[in-house]
Amino acid sequence: MNKAFANKTGEDAFTWTTAADRIDAGGEGVPTLRCQIGQIKYPVCESLIDSTAISLCNQDVGYVGSQGILKTRQAIAEDFNQLRGTGITADHVGISPGAKPWIFATCQAFLKSGDFVFLPRPGYPIYEAEVKYMGAIPVPLPLKSNGHIDLLKFGILVERLKPKLVILNYPANPAGVILTRSEAEKISKIAVQHDLLILSDEAYSRILYDNNEFVSVSSFPGMLERTIVIDAMSKTGAVPGFRMGWGVVPLEIMGKFTTFLGNIYSCVPPFIQIGVAEVLGKCRFGYYQHVSGMVAELQSRRDLLCEGMRTVPKISFRRPQGAMYLWVNIQEVGKSSFDFCELLMHKWRLVTLPGTSFNQEGYIRICFGSTPQEVIPQISQRITDCIASL
Repeated sequence: MNKAFANKTGEDAFTWTTAADRIDAGGEGVPTLRCQIGQIKYPVCESLIDSTAISLCNQDVGYVGSQGILKTRQAIAEDFNQLRGTGITADHVGISPGAKPWIFATCQAFLKSGDFVFLPRPGYPIYEAEVKYMGAIPVPLPLKSNGHIDLLKFGILVERLKPKLVILNYPANPAGVILTRSEAEKISKIAVQHDLLILSDEAYSRILYDNNEFVSVSSFPGMLERTIVIDAMSKTGAVPGFRMGWGVVPLEIMGKFTTFLGNIYSCVPPFIQIGVAEVLGKCRFGYYQHVSGMVAELQSRRDLLCEGMRTVPKISFRRPQGAMYLWVNIQEVGKSSFDFCELLMHKWRLVTLPGTSFNQEGYIRICFGSTPQEVIPQISQRITDCIASL
């Protein structure tokens, strides 16, 4: 086994899920309260269920082209343009099992050993894992104290290091920060000026709170031809098990990406693609209303969680503007983030993720996407009890 493969890291959320499964299988004590993995429990849009089920009953189970079914790609392109004000076509869209393959493919396509890559830290762990796998050098995006990108330092670092790739993720996992229109415009101008390649992870593009606006760097002049945008049904559709994602890439590289990714997974099951085509096509407006209802529910969960967490000693946090995570500073607790999460899980039956899972010590991430409102007060209570026991 080669060294790069042997040393490759992954997404700890699944490891913690397996550990919690073992605890619950033991049948001792109260069931674990799962706040570790980034999924949403909310009724799935009926039109998505119906259209997928009809397609499966019609036995749409054969192979299809690796780039994806045309009808589905057209629906995704229309959805993309509606939210971002762009003018892409189905030819810009490639369908994948979730959005992760595009991170892997982008790093494989453009990086070599020694290249600099700007990425979020804290950030989704797959970014750094794939960058390091290619021998490239991850450089954290410079941030202000409020978690937003420091554009002055960003511009200076671009001048000095000349990064091969810049990875953005807004709304951000795990910090819940959004990208303002002014920030997106300034980043876009720097990208055009310095001929930067951007990978923009927009999986939470419709999960924003307090009437905040979603803004994509791809919306600005000169950006579509230098930006790879990834998105999925996992979050906005609350169907992570569908494994239905997509990339929007410049036309001149789509063929190579399709070949590379097709060599890995061949195609996404057609009955899932057809179901998504219906919900993003003729059922689109009902789907958008459904998503709005889901976001309103998530905002209520966020507010309840923040209210309870304000009473917890020795911690601090910023109210998330998007996504469905609370990024909690535990530096005054006196334990490493891993040890604290271990204690929470084994003694207090609360499953969270340590900050080291996102390449930053001293924090834990709490996902409120799967927790009903009536259960949310238990999160802050269990953390309070845990800290009091130290």
